[in-house]
Amino acid sequence: LEPIIVSLSDMEAGGEGNIMYLVTKSHPRLQRLSILGLSPGSKIKIIQTFPTFVVQVDETQIALEKSIAKDIFVRKTNGHTGHRHRHRRGLF
Repeated sequence: LEPIIVSLSDMEAGGEGNIMYLVTKSHPRLQRLSILGLSPGSKIKIIQTFPTFVVQVDETQIALEKSIAKDIFVRKTNGHTGHRHRHRRGLF
């Protein structure tokens, strides 16, 4: 069973959901996220997860460091929000 609410950092590109809550002890960070539209109840779509997380809220795309994505918890609304599967190719 996959959890219904997950950290944004555990979602994959194409995933969508609603922000449920933010976990941070930094009041300035909480304010910045809120100003950007990243607040409980906001609909969010993951555009990319590497090298940084890029998310879309309304018509705005926002780049986030993984450390910030870990603080945002989302209720998934589609089937593309599970854990990423990493496939290695070549020498990397």
